[in-house]
Amino acid sequence: MQPTVTVDTNAIPWVKLEALTTEGPGIFADTKFIQRVNTTGGKAPAADGIFIGQVASVPYTADYFFYRQTNN
Repeated sequence: MQPTVTVDTNAIPWVKLEALTTEGPGIFADTKFIQRVNTTGGKAPAADGIFIGQVASVPYTADYFFYRQTNN
């Protein structure tokens, strides 16, 4: 896993992930890397839930970039 960069400490970190496989059809075929940047929000609540199995909805926004290898 690549190191992450956090610009906004109140947001989930920026991250660049390498695809484990590039097989299959569709728009994401041949994707080599996915990068998440410009994040806001998304961090888990600081306090524990009231009961086991409680779900916390945590909205966030981010920009995602999908990179393919070029054939030169």
